[in-house]
Amino acid sequence: MTETVIAEVTLPSIPGQTEAHAPDDSPVPLSFPAILRNPKLVDRYAHLRERPVAVHPKTSLSKAHRDEHEGKRWIRRRENAKFVDNPHITLPSRSDHAVPVPSKLPTFPIPLPPYLPRSSVLPPSAPGTRDPASAAAGLFSLSLKGARRALRTRPGARNIVGVIEGHLCAWLEGGTYPGEDEGMVFPGEKVGGREDVREVSRRAVGLVWVVGKDGTDGAFERYVVHCLARWYGVVSFSK
Repeated sequence: MTETVIAEVTLPSIPGQTEAHAPDDSPVPLSFPAILRNPKLVDRYAHLRERPVAVHPKTSLSKAHRDEHEGKRWIRRRENAKFVDNPHITLPSRSDHAVPVPSKLPTFPIPLPPYLPRSSVLPPSAPGTRDPASAAAGLFSLSLKGARRALRTRPGARNIVGVIEGHLCAWLEGGTYPGEDEGMVFPGEKVGGREDVREVSRRAVGLVWVVGKDGTDGAFERYVVHCLARWYGVVSFSK
């Protein structure tokens, strides 16, 4: 029996020399870029690992009952179904859905009785006369805020306001008046040195002033007096 022994000797490689290899006829391994295979891969070797089974959630909820819906009509049906067993609640009738038109009842009898005229002529309106001597001359319907605004916008009102206010505040502080029994004394004492405002009577319960000069009306001065009296809570009137 003959044995064949093959001895393989490997020589060390010498730098600068090229080893001679036997030709390899196997196909050349190629690699495909991972980004071209799937751009959502985490790394380049993700295609070699096992992929987990994707579990998609259910888009539709399982409903055990037919009326478990979230639509407006189903919600209205469930709300109306709560009152089915209530005998005191009735369904609306056709007349309840029809809104009646409001009807205006006439205030005059039709036809008109014979003692009521069919047409009457209104009398002409006469404008009111301006009388400084009347009691209505001192009636003002102006608020305190409006009075302050009116006095602030009028030129030259600061001087007369300061004079009348100081004289009125001095009277409100109180004191003794020796000449109370004399009554009214004309032409009166000047208020703050002004000729258009004079004091003819001074008592503990009232002041009497004459507003105006040389027969003039003195409407603005009287207006200032009433505004200041209203501001300090003093009842004032003209006559």
